[in-house]
Order: sequence, then structure tokens, then C-alpha cells
Amino acid sequence: MKKLLALLLCLVLAMPALAALADEAPVKMHWVLTTNGNYDMTTEESMTVIKAMAAKCNIDLEIDWISTEGSKEKISAFLASNSLPDVFSPCVAIESLVEEGAVVALDDYLDQIPNYTRFLDDSQQPFVRNAADGQMYAIYALTQFQPAYTMVVRKDWLNKLNMEEPNTIDEWITFWRAVKENDVNGNGDPNDEVPFVDPNTFTGSYRGCSLMMLYGIQSNGVWYVEDGAYSLVYSHPRYGEYLELMRQLYAEELIDQEVFTHTATECATLFNSEIAASGYQWISRPQNTTKTLHEANPDALLIPTLPIQGPDGIRIIPSRALTNTQYDVVISYETETNGKLEKILEFINFLYSDEGIEMYNYGLEGVHHQVVDGKIVLNADIVADSTFTAARHQGLINQFWPGVWTKDAYNTIMRKGLAFEEMEIWDQQMVKGTEINWDYYFTMPPTLATDAWAQYNADVMGKIDELRAQCITGKISVDDFFAGYEGLMGYGLSEILEEGQAAYDAIMGK
Repeated sequence: MKKLLALLLCLVLAMPALAALADEAPVKMHWVLTTNGNYDMTTEESMTVIKAMAAKCNIDLEIDWISTEGSKEKISAFLASNSLPDVFSPCVAIESLVEEGAVVALDDYLDQIPNYTRFLDDSQQPFVRNAADGQMYAIYALTQFQPAYTMVVRKDWLNKLNMEEPNTIDEWITFWRAVKENDVNGNGDPNDEVPFVDPNTFTGSYRGCSLMMLYGIQSNGVWYVEDGAYSLVYSHPRYGEYLELMRQLYAEELIDQEVFTHTATECATLFNSEIAASGYQWISRPQNTTKTLHEANPDALLIPTLPIQGPDGIRIIPSRALTNTQYDVVISYETETNGKLEKILEFINFLYSDEGIEMYNYGLEGVHHQVVDGKIVLNADIVADSTFTAARHQGLINQFWPGVWTKDAYNTIMRKGLAFEEMEIWDQQMVKGTEINWDYYFTMPPTLATDAWAQYNADVMGKIDELRAQCITGKISVDDFFAGYEGLMGYGLSEILEEGQAAYDAIMGK
């Protein structure tokens, strides 16, 4: 009886504290984030998950969603008015925000966000740290599955030519020549097929770079990393071999003659109009093209293949980056004095917790999914849309929002919840594209924003691009290219190379 009375007394004494905790006012926060047409964040439905996440941390969250177009001007206006939101998409170079003292350096607070930092091993440090001072400023959306790109080929055209899938570069050249010599699309014009396209699919604005992989150059089209060296690809000892191959392909018209101007979208149109025979593409390209062509041409079949094997047996392809540097947020310096920083860090830590990751990918039980025999089952309307648009419009896997997109969630929606044999033939190609390259992935290095890069890259890289185009199109020799390249050392190129290596070494602790 005495123990019961003592327990009751403790409960009575604790009630005021419990009531105060329950009545604690939510912390108000203002975030400004970018978005685009694939993520319709204007509806109540699309905000359900984010609001539930904020409620978990007792936050009253106000978000202004702004279009990626014009976002730089919007953030610049905030900076000019000295009235920054608590958290925002940087939209401008982080280096400029750092120079203005506008954002919080996170290194002193990393112990408060262990759920986030657990994903960032040494390989991720060049992506998440500022080249100028080695500090971490941004929180990035993370993607836990590697498939992004694949080599593709028209299987029905191979069949017409009585050829097997090419493997080595010599076998591919044999196929490309056969495409060039035959009217494989059957439209009566023997000259309109393009054997190989090489757009800026995974190299940003740099086109015609994929065949560097045949020589083991692990690059983002501009920079490469190898044995501790961080340098421009033009300095790689095998870059000349790549140039010689490109010159041969261009001279024989085996590669797209508009290789330096065609965008990824324009190259996709070449596939969808029965012009392109092969090329490195997004893994969705075989699915989209096969489906687009199927009604008019039921035999049309664009399939994923292994990466082209180089002359020395090298076979590599870039993976999707874990750290997506297009989707990041920074914390305003004002939060260090207005008392909100600790709460923001608590919220970020939740977003990267197991519970936060589950909400990010699968939403809310009873709203977006059910739990059946202990397993999460997404609603049929979400799973049915393999483009992920339905999921995103309901607030799931929103990459403009901090979080982790898991491999399981990706595969579930990409496969529409179906077994492989239940899928349409075009959907099967998408699945094959996610599975065929696993043994060959490498991580593309980032472009480190050093002072020299900011000062000289526009002029120097423009001149190098011109030299490269002249070399590949046969206007100058490979030796002339390298002579011109060396001639740029006194115009900022040497500073770009030296500062790039120094920044990489500092970030990697060398």
C-alpha cells in the first residue's frame, strides 16, 4: 500500500512537468527550397509526409517552394535584405555564401547529426566539403542505389545484320560500320542512321566523353582521380589514345557528327525516331524508346548492354552518386544566435534516422502504404507509376528535401511491384539496365571549386574544348592538341591544376 501511495505521489508531482512538455509550443521555422515540375509541392497531399516529419520533432514548419528557374535571384534578394530563411536551397555557389558569412559551418556540430554522417565515408568527403577551407556546409539528399547509366543498342538491328551483341571496341566498330553501310531502319534512306551517339548524359555540359572509359579514365568528363592524383582528364597519360579513337570514328562517320552540339534530349529524340543505333544513356532510355516505337514497329527493341570493353580489357561505367550535389540545403548563420540551430540539427538527424528514411520513402501507414505480414506495401497507384511521378506528387522520395532514397524503394516502384516475367518488354529493359552494370561501376569525382577554377575555367576550358573539337574533327593533329594544351599553362591552366590537387589533398587529409 505504501509503495502504491508513493507511486501515486510521484505521478502527481510529475504532472506539471509532463503537462508543460505536452504544451510546449512548436518551434517555428522558415525554409525556402527549390522544386520543379516533377515535384508538385503546391498541394496539401504533397506536403503530408513533410508535415508529419516536422510534427515528430515539434516543429511548425513554413516552406516556400520556389522554381529552380529564377531561384538564384530569389536567394540573392534574401542575402541583400539580410533576412535569410532558417534553412534554404543554396541556389548560388556555396563558396559565395561562405565568403558572405551567410551559412553555418557544420564541422563543430557533426556529433549532433550522426544519422547523417554515418553515410559519409572517405569517398564522399570531396563531394561534401568546401574546396576553399575543407569545411562542411551543406546537407545533401542521398541516393542508395548505383544504377543510372548504361550502354544501349538496337537489338532488332543486330538481328537484321545477323550479328551478336558487341563486346570489345573492335566488335562495336564492326557493328557501327554495318549500321553505316545498311538501311537498318528500313526507311529507304541508307545515310540517316547514326551508329553511336555520345551526349552529355553523365558529364554535365561536356559531350563526347564516354569513350574515355575504354582507357580507364575515371572522370566526370573534366577531372579524373587515379592513385591519389586529382587532375584534368587532358593530363591523363592515356588521353591521347581516346583522341585517336574519336578521330577515327568521326572520320568514318560512325559517331554522331553533331557530337559537340547535340544535347541529351536531342540524342533521345534520335533514338525515338529510329535514327540512333547505340550510345551511353540513362537506364530509362531502353524502356522509353522501346515503348515509344512499339506501336508503329512491334519489332523495335532497344536493350541495355555491358559497357564497351577497351583495348586492354578495361570495362567501366559511372555509378549514380550517393551524394547528390544538385539537391542540398544550408543553414542560415542567424540560427546560431536566434536559438533555432539545435532544433534544426535535431530535425536533420531525424530525417536521416531509420524512421525518417522510412517516412521519406514509404510515407505514412494507412495513407501511402499498408503493413502486410510485417512488410510495407505501397499503395497500388504509387507502385503503378514507374516514373516515380505519382510517388513524388504524394510527397514521397522528394529529392529537393533532405533524406535518403533507398535501393528497395527505388526497385519496388521501378518494377511496379511485378515479377520480371509479368512486365511488359519495355519495362523489362529498365530492370535489365539496373542489373547489368554492377561489376563495373566507378564513382565520378566532383569538380572542386577552387579560386583558380572560378577565375580561369571559363576562358581556359573554352579554349581546350575548341582544341579538342578541332582535333577530333581532323582539323589539327593529336600532337597539335597537346601542344595547344601545354600552351595554356601560362594563362591559368597551371594554377587550376595545382590548386585542384592541393584542395583534393587537403580534403582527403594528405
